[in-house]
Amino acid sequence: MTVDSIVINASPEQVWAALLAGTGGWYFDNRIESSWVVGEPVTNYGPAGDIHIHGVVVAIEPQKRLVTTFRPVWVESVSGAPTTEVEWRLTPIGPLTRVTLTHRGLPIQSPVATEIAEGWVYLLSNLKTVLETGKRMPPPV
Repeated sequence: MTVDSIVINASPEQVWAALLAGTGGWYFDNRIESSWVVGEPVTNYGPAGDIHIHGVVVAIEPQKRLVTTFRPVWVESVSGAPTTEVEWRLTPIGPLTRVTLTHRGLPIQSPVATEIAEGWVYLLSNLKTVLETGKRMPPPV
């Protein structure tokens, strides 16, 4: 399990809108499509339109909590990974929001877990940067 957290100078409503928008540059150059209804699919498309992640909405509490399944398929090295669960929690701290991301079910100390965990650190930082400055961070090398 990986748990990462960051505080963003934005309201829970602003953070929630960015999470569900499906675009906006914080999630690499990917596009996320979903109706955001429990039981419905969540599909993450790469810049070329190929599917990177399959998922299903497990739980949703607007401006507070979003849980989806997560099955990566963006490259062969991760496509054999098991379906796991990602939870986003938004906690207001005055005018700020603490975003806590928990990824459950990743194989411990596997190359897949390492790659995905490093990606989450970048994505949380980029979400913060986009919401606070309107600009994206450069992509990781």
